[in-house]
Amino acid sequence: RSGKAEVLKALGHLPEALEAYESTVRDFPENVVARSGKAEVLKALGRLPEALEAYEATARDFPEDAVARTGKATLLVFLRRYDEAAALVRIDQAQTRDEWIGLHIGASIKLKQGRFDEADKLFSAGMQCPWADVRSRFIGARALLRIKTRKLKEAEAMIRSEQSVVSKVIQIDIYRRMNKIGEAKSVMREIRGCGVAKIIEISRDLERNMKPGKRTVSDDDFLDRELELLLAV
Repeated sequence: RSGKAEVLKALGHLPEALEAYESTVRDFPENVVARSGKAEVLKALGRLPEALEAYEATARDFPEDAVARTGKATLLVFLRRYDEAAALVRIDQAQTRDEWIGLHIGASIKLKQGRFDEADKLFSAGMQCPWADVRSRFIGARALLRIKTRKLKEAEAMIRSEQSVVSKVIQIDIYRRMNKIGEAKSVMREIRGCGVAKIIEISRDLERNMKPGKRTVSDDDFLDRELELLLAV
């Protein structure tokens, strides 16, 4: 039942996923996977106060559950409560998958705070992560840091070989900023079939903002949204 809910979430069917998780939690209240999954879907739906309440309840009942802890930390980053988020993911040396995710969250907080050197050091450490999908988050964030510091060629070289949908969104933004509209639209065609609402939304906004004088979203806002996509993967 948790697996069915997870697939619904991955397909972008968030209301149905939430209903599936809620029914599972109702029948199996000790199922930590369903409890964390429900919080994740609430977060994806933008119902942040409810998501935070769900994470806090899960973390209270299952204090050793790393997924609830990192999920809560991510949500606190979205809410700009950086100190509280950082306290949940203080890691000296990452070994497990969840510890690597925590390290990425901590580095992202430093990026949000403008502590670029510290952030880059941690993102670079993430190149040693043995889990390819998590390592891809570090690569994407390193590229965002290069965009922030106006090193677009370096950013493009870093992200070029990454195949995740979020990486493709970052590639589109880089090409948009470099005024390489043909390359941007080529990458955009690669993700046309994606059904995730936030990916669809940011892709449309990027396309609208490709022409001079048509800016409806600031460059900094795009960076914030792309980092949130990496955190929410």
